[in-house]
Amino acid sequence: MAAILRSAAANVANRGQPSTFYNKDKNNPVFQSLDQEIKKFMGYMRKRNAPGYKKPDEEPSSRASDTLFELWNKYEPKLPKEYYQSKLIEVGDFLVLVKEYSIALWQCYDRYLMHFGNLNVEEITDVEAFKKIFFPGGFESDNAGLTFRALMGKSISMYQMVKAADPKLQNKQSVERCVLILNFLRLVMQVVLPKETLCWLVYNGTVHIYSISRHLMSLGHSARTLEYLLWASMCMETSVPLLAVKYLPWRSTLYTAVCQCYFDCKQSQHAEAFARRGLAKINELSNLENLSSSVETPLSEITFRTATVKMAVMVFKRSVYETRRKPKALLRPKTRANLKEASHLTWPRTPSEKLMADMFEGSAAQFLCILESLTDTNRRILLTAPPASDSEVEILDVYAELFMAGQEILAGGGGHRGSSIKPTSSVHIPALAGIMKDASIMDMASKGEDGSSIEGAIRLVKLAYSFEQWEVFDSLIENVLTYIRILNDNKFSWDEKALELLLAMEKVNPSRRHKRNMTSVVDDVEKDGAQTAETKTAPESQAATSARSFNVSDDLTQVAEVMMTIVNGPFVPSKIEVDMVVDAALFLWSKAKSMFQKHQSGSSENPKYLQKMENPNKWVYILDVVHKVLCWCGISSVDPALTAEVVLRLALVFESSAHMDEGFLRSKLVTQSSKFSPDEESTMTSFRLSSTREGTFALRGSKMSLDEAAQEGSQHHLVSRTSMLSSSMLNVNPRLQLLQAREILELGLKNVSYARQAVALSDGKSIADVSWAKLEEHQTMPPKRAPTNLDLADAKSITSDLLSLDIQDEVFSPEPQSQRDTNRTEGVKSAEEGEGKQEAPPPEEGGKGSATAVWNTIKDLHLELILMYHRVCLKLASMGPDPADNVPKPFKRKDLSRQESVTESSPAYIEDYKELLGGCKKNYLSKALLYMQKSLLLSTPGITTTEQKGLLQEAVNMIQKGQTEEKRIYMENTNVPEVADGPRRVPPPPILLCRTDTMMVFKPAPFCSEDGQEVAWYRIFARSSSGSNVKVRLNDYYFPGTGEEVPSYRCELRVSGLQPNERYVFAVAAYNSDGQLIGGGVGESSKPVLASHPLPVLMTWGFLSQVCQSMS
Repeated sequence: MAAILRSAAANVANRGQPSTFYNKDKNNPVFQSLDQEIKKFMGYMRKRNAPGYKKPDEEPSSRASDTLFELWNKYEPKLPKEYYQSKLIEVGDFLVLVKEYSIALWQCYDRYLMHFGNLNVEEITDVEAFKKIFFPGGFESDNAGLTFRALMGKSISMYQMVKAADPKLQNKQSVERCVLILNFLRLVMQVVLPKETLCWLVYNGTVHIYSISRHLMSLGHSARTLEYLLWASMCMETSVPLLAVKYLPWRSTLYTAVCQCYFDCKQSQHAEAFARRGLAKINELSNLENLSSSVETPLSEITFRTATVKMAVMVFKRSVYETRRKPKALLRPKTRANLKEASHLTWPRTPSEKLMADMFEGSAAQFLCILESLTDTNRRILLTAPPASDSEVEILDVYAELFMAGQEILAGGGGHRGSSIKPTSSVHIPALAGIMKDASIMDMASKGEDGSSIEGAIRLVKLAYSFEQWEVFDSLIENVLTYIRILNDNKFSWDEKALELLLAMEKVNPSRRHKRNMTSVVDDVEKDGAQTAETKTAPESQAATSARSFNVSDDLTQVAEVMMTIVNGPFVPSKIEVDMVVDAALFLWSKAKSMFQKHQSGSSENPKYLQKMENPNKWVYILDVVHKVLCWCGISSVDPALTAEVVLRLALVFESSAHMDEGFLRSKLVTQSSKFSPDEESTMTSFRLSSTREGTFALRGSKMSLDEAAQEGSQHHLVSRTSMLSSSMLNVNPRLQLLQAREILELGLKNVSYARQAVALSDGKSIADVSWAKLEEHQTMPPKRAPTNLDLADAKSITSDLLSLDIQDEVFSPEPQSQRDTNRTEGVKSAEEGEGKQEAPPPEEGGKGSATAVWNTIKDLHLELILMYHRVCLKLASMGPDPADNVPKPFKRKDLSRQESVTESSPAYIEDYKELLGGCKKNYLSKALLYMQKSLLLSTPGITTTEQKGLLQEAVNMIQKGQTEEKRIYMENTNVPEVADGPRRVPPPPILLCRTDTMMVFKPAPFCSEDGQEVAWYRIFARSSSGSNVKVRLNDYYFPGTGEEVPSYRCELRVSGLQPNERYVFAVAAYNSDGQLIGGGVGESSKPVLASHPLPVLMTWGFLSQVCQSMS
């Protein structure tokens, strides 16, 4: 109670009085009040970051940022400068600990650095300029330590923000940001390096450089990080306090990272030279320790031995190969060494083993150097290939010798024992007698002991598979699997599954020549024949037996089964070797794709290929497994075109199968038509889906063109389902098959959308699709005033007008220019008279296979997924809801997309046409595709109804509105002057830099205040454009990213959590350095912007022309 009264008294006494008004002690009420508010804020942040916390709906997303912003503005004029700055850094360090990096950066570190001026520290590259700005009083000033903490905290926060937004650094802007941060860290270390008292900053800088560099190296950017790792290593050698023995493990880690960078860049000679230099430096330090008065301890001895082993391994990694390589001018017959005879000799038996015995003590260090010498970061485990070409006989011999030495050490030989009597295995597996339980191979190597680890044995098996050392693989794989199962340890569950996957892939590896006896071949033939006979004699009413009614011994099916156990298991892609899973899925996809390309046409009304395919259920099952695996491992963000193609093919299978089922049922109704009156017959067949001759997927490599598919699709193929093997996926009623297709397409749309968002650049070039815009000299354009009656002539006119346009290069793409037509560099015609032409970016090299061409394909596939989704949903709507009470729930596919999921209805719920139209919301092009598909499904051969013409007319109107909207968005946000056109009371609307379906990025437009106040902070606000009197207000801060105070320099305002296909308006508010709102209110609202990825308008016109042609 007394504490509460004291707090209340402090608050009353603190009103309007600075801290200098009171005594300078801990009882100062201003200090007490600030500490209480900071404590309250920290308590809220801990609660907010606690597991299971859910933000209330009425709570602003910017509550934490607003609270801290108001807190600093309130207390800054009342506190001494030094005390205020120390609190800034203290709170910033706390926010870094709770992983609130954006608030720590903007509200603490940046606010502290704003005292040195409104500048961007990343642009400072000169040491003298850096000192002049941040340390005008030298390093001995009172705030020097705080300044260094602020600079380091800023670097950490910037990197963590980049990592959180783009963990895989897929966006090239993310990589550039990381390199800028590394450059800034190097500059800070360069400034403090001469001051030995600031060696702790040098050490911390090397730690941060190493962490960022390792992240970049793991993603294939070793060449970008090499210079920074070299700098970190040199700093550890230059700073005298950091030359102590206790820092030697860290120095050796940096040396090893530099060597690994060289190996990644295929500069092995530089890696060996640097490793030898590292050995010399370690030897120098050892000699200095011997000359000093310090007493040698067991810990220091192990430290030196560990560092020496690391460097020696890097030297051995190249020397073992280069010492055997013969001069090119030397002509002599090349013969392989006979290792079978050498295996019976005493250790060391081969030149490689002799080199190991000379350089390393103990079999543990020898086994470690074997693993490192065989490891190549540029290889993938499942993509097998010989270690060298056939002409490099000596190199092939070295690899074979290393694998043989690894087998010997795993069996208990090598090292101190040599080829003497090997130890007895504790698990009764002689081939693994050398494995020591619960022992680290590095610890054993540093002590010079004999032995190996089970982790090393697993790694050797994977390397043997990758390098096609089949004898080694066969001799170890079963023994290692048995050993893991005997251990029964959960930490080896993934290793066990990975080895099972290798066993399954080994049987289908084209590089492996399997020897099979004639008896096994005859048995397989008889088994297949028996299954075929059973299939042919099965009655039509036979129920589905199993999804695995095909040959269980099929090797591809075994691979698929192992993949499904991984997907359904407890594994997380980020914690396993996901490359193995991805490569196995791509292998299955290559097999399934070649099969479907032979038979699958683009028309869903042509299910005959399911009868023509050999063992169709097997291939459908494999295709389904590929889709599930790709969704599970998140490959859609890396290769969205691949994922989209898999989705289109699999959904088309379910759609075709549903059409075939309905055709079979329709044939039965036709045979019984004499039993019904015409009215009854019309009622019984009212659920029939009209025939369509429009193909939605152009099959590359298919023998059947879309026109041929359309002609075949116009005929109703009444294929009996008993001609196919039973499958639980396909042998269900048509409604459930279409529900499966709908779910697959929904997931495919979600993944492609996330992939486009992951690599979208904030450069202002990817905000709209204006590739349809004609050049200024062409005046022929599809009429903006739609004709009253759209007939075939109108459709032909639209198509011919589009084809006659001289199309501008693609504006929306990751690159500045599309390669659809590299000879055209003209700009988009201005929307208004007198504005002239806009200059297009300079042309770049490209063409088929270029990044821009691939990106255009992804956009087209995105639109095609939407088209197919509408068609499947309309077919479901024509069937109506399922009259059965118990509807089986379709398989729910696991998805690791970081896209925020929206609330979905029941998986079996079927939307009607009005609900589907409402689901398109404000997206004109999506509505146009829905109108097209609705008109197409209503078609009857030779007849075009008024309803169909009206739907096509609506589609034309929607496309034209979409064109106008895309062009408006592009013209409003490009070529904005860099200088404000005049003084304003409030800021103008923000400039759009990036647009996706759930996130948008803006930057403030140039702004000059009427009263001359300088802008220090910006806040962005957003709201839906629905309703009347739409205007953005200061309380529109409920979307993530809105309401947060962002420093004005290099300001990017990101708003996320938007609903796809809705329109939003945005506005910014400007604040001065004292936190006062400039102009007394929020800025001008922007025009409505659609939350959607830009979709290709030309492709939409193409689909409309295709629909019109198919309807005749």
